[in-house]
Amino acid sequence: RLVTVPVPRGTALKELRLPEVVLNACAVISVPKMKTHDQSLATLALKNMKGLLPDTLKKQFHTTFGVFRAVAELNTVVRPSLSIVDAIVAQEGLGPVFGAPVHMGVLVGGRDPVAVDTIAGSIMGIAPGSLEISKHAAELGVGVMDPQFIEVVGVPVEAVSRRFTLASEALEETLDLPEGFELIFNEMACTGCRTGVMSSLWDLAEQGKLGVLRDTRIVAGLMDTPPAASPKRTIYVGVCAGKHRGEGEYVQGCPPNNVDIRSCITGSKDQSFFVA
Repeated sequence: RLVTVPVPRGTALKELRLPEVVLNACAVISVPKMKTHDQSLATLALKNMKGLLPDTLKKQFHTTFGVFRAVAELNTVVRPSLSIVDAIVAQEGLGPVFGAPVHMGVLVGGRDPVAVDTIAGSIMGIAPGSLEISKHAAELGVGVMDPQFIEVVGVPVEAVSRRFTLASEALEETLDLPEGFELIFNEMACTGCRTGVMSSLWDLAEQGKLGVLRDTRIVAGLMDTPPAASPKRTIYVGVCAGKHRGEGEYVQGCPPNNVDIRSCITGSKDQSFFVA
């Protein structure tokens, strides 16, 4: 059963619909995997709380409210009493879906989810100020982000640190992308569109067709204005980017099917979902 609750400190959110059982719980424990993420660098304890939301509201966090600020504000309403980041086997590279496993043998736990994410990010080689959700959460008083005010007990951070390959780096390292290719996901691009595009790129790589992406831009997410004009071929993906369909080619859907994204990229006209 979902219950509507106010967000007293919210600027992106005024209210939320959350499971009643969670709101009535004596304690909430957030247990995320340590993973890189193609949008927020890493997905850790704070972002894990987004899993409490109904699917429609999850999408709105991207398309309407701005996921970084909205997740931080969610944590002001349901702040985990304990956060345990599972890095026994973590993930780096093309996260959150297509990354590579990293055997770390580490758990990072604490009562302050911002501090936990700060230390977990440091272990991954991500500077505290680079985690946008943590910055907003610290500003809202959810927890402490400054490492000098975080007490670390147990194994020192330096003893278990490992520089994780970020999603943006892995895209270039993993896929032999042609010259002039650009992938533009803004903050409003939801998981559905991002995953569909990334999955389509993997499929094209397996088929040996990545060459068709030379001098091509793929754009997803809700934006007031399209990217700056470019001589490159531009493909807009998903309903949110559809307002700019006149600026290039367009794949409709929320989210679009992978086959339709691939059909547009390769120029195949045999899919009715493809819109030139």
